[in-house]
Amino acid sequence: MNLKKHWFSITVVSIILIIFLLISFVKTNEDTDKYEDYELKVENQHYLSKGVS
Repeated sequence: MNLKKHWFSITVVSIILIIFLLISFVKTNEDTDKYEDYELKVENQHYLSKGVS
């Protein structure tokens, strides 16, 4: 394959592949934030305690 003739298609495919990899990386790391999990638990406890009293 001659790179001078196919540089545009190689560039487009590379960019699409990089975007796909970034999206998949973000999706896999979406639920790993421990601080957010802690905040959600605390907020849920506050909500429940307000409902009881």
